[in-house]
Amino acid sequence: MPEPCHLVPAILLAGLAASSIATAVDPFTVVLIPDTQHYSDSSSNIIHFINQTQWVMDNRVAKNIALVSHVGDVVQNGSNLTEWNRADGAMDTLDTNPDQTYGVVLGNHDHNGGLAADNDATNYISFFGAARYVGKLWYGGDSPDGRNHYHRFSAGGLTLNSEGIGFVRELARREQLGNLSL
Repeated sequence: MPEPCHLVPAILLAGLAASSIATAVDPFTVVLIPDTQHYSDSSSNIIHFINQTQWVMDNRVAKNIALVSHVGDVVQNGSNLTEWNRADGAMDTLDTNPDQTYGVVLGNHDHNGGLAADNDATNYISFFGAARYVGKLWYGGDSPDGRNHYHRFSAGGLTLNSEGIGFVRELARREQLGNLSL
């Protein structure tokens, strides 16, 4: 069975597709950015990550891009600040338009100590936690541990929520996810 972090994008898209097909007035686009860790861990490859976010901004109006979701594994080594700074620079492109709704999900590589879900996520929270979204009207909030968040956006005549639920391996962490108030 796939890890829960891989199910979140599928659930998000399935929910959006079902509600969009049923009631959307105007078509809209949801952009998913997956697994940029090998862009962030290389000074020569980071340009690919930058190009992805620049494409979003260049096509925002023409494609009616309502939401951008980075689905995790932003960096290869969660404790490496150089990788986080590169990723931050790439995602900063989306901040050039304050109305562009986006979020970044905590992936298994994004923990400071490696792959275990109980490892420290301080760098993720520093770069892509609640403080990043201060003043963004579309930002809904985060969980008490800062690893999960949600955003509200309007598209196709609908008002929708996007939930970013970080990498979870332990069943015990599911109880903590219940604290995410929407």
